[in-house]
Amino acid sequence: MSEQRTKPTTFDLFILALSVFSLVNIILLLVISNEQIRNVVLIVDAVWSIAFLADFSLRLHRAPTKSFYFFSQRGWLDLIGSLPFPLFRLARILRMLRIYRPLRRIGGKGIWRQAAADRAGSALLTAIFLTIIVVQYASMAILWAEQNDPKANIHTASDAVWWSYVTITSVGYGDRYPVTNTGRLVGIALLSSGVGLFAVITGFLANAFLSRKRDIDASRSQVSFDEKLRELDGLIESLRSLSTSQSPTTEAESGPPGNPTK
Repeated sequence: MSEQRTKPTTFDLFILALSVFSLVNIILLLVISNEQIRNVVLIVDAVWSIAFLADFSLRLHRAPTKSFYFFSQRGWLDLIGSLPFPLFRLARILRMLRIYRPLRRIGGKGIWRQAAADRAGSALLTAIFLTIIVVQYASMAILWAEQNDPKANIHTASDAVWWSYVTITSVGYGDRYPVTNTGRLVGIALLSSGVGLFAVITGFLANAFLSRKRDIDASRSQVSFDEKLRELDGLIESLRSLSTSQSPTTEAESGPPGNPTK
C-alpha cells in the first residue's frame, strides 16, 4: 500500500522545514555550553512540538487503515518524534524522508506551483516558521549579550523567550529589557522583523474573516437570484395558462371558417 498523501501540501513543506530546524537544534545542544542558552532551544522545541503532534493526528485521521499507518508505515515513529524530548527528535528523520520523496518527484517547479496555488496559506506558514527562528535566535543572542552586565534583567531562558515574544509582537511590557548596546541592537532587529512577520499573520486572519463574509453575502445573493428566477418562471407559466384558456373562446367568436359574416 502506498503513502496516504502522494501529493505534498504547504503544511507538509512547513513540517519538513520544522523537522530540519529541529535537527539543527540537536547540533546546537551539543555545541553550546551555556546552560540558559541551551534551555532556550529546549523551550522553543517543546512549544513547537504541537505542530508535529498535529501532523501525526492529521495523518492518522486520514489514513484508510489506521493500524497499517501506525505499525506498517511506522506512524509510531511520527508519534515519538512529536514528543518534546531531545533524543526522540531523531525519529523525525523518517518524517522528513516521507515528505521529501514526493517533493523530489514533483521537482522544484512543482514545489513552486504548489506554493503559488495556495499563496495565502504559504505566506502564513512561512511567517510562522520565520517567527519561530527569529524568537529562538533573538533569545539566544540577548542572553549572550546581557550575561556579563551586572545591571541586566534578562538572566534565564524563560526571561529571554518572554522578552523576544513580547518584543516581536510589538507589545513590549517593559518588565524585561536590554541594557547593553549589543542587546539593544538585538532588540532593534527583533522589532523590525516583527513588524513584517506579524503584518503577514494579521493580514491573513483579516482576509480569512472577510473572505468568509464575502462568501456568505455571495451565497445570499445567489439564493435571492434563484428565488427571482423561480418567481419569473411562475409568472411565465401563469401567462401561458391564461393564453391557453382564452384561445378556444377567441376561435368561437370568429365563426366557422369559410362562412364570413354578412
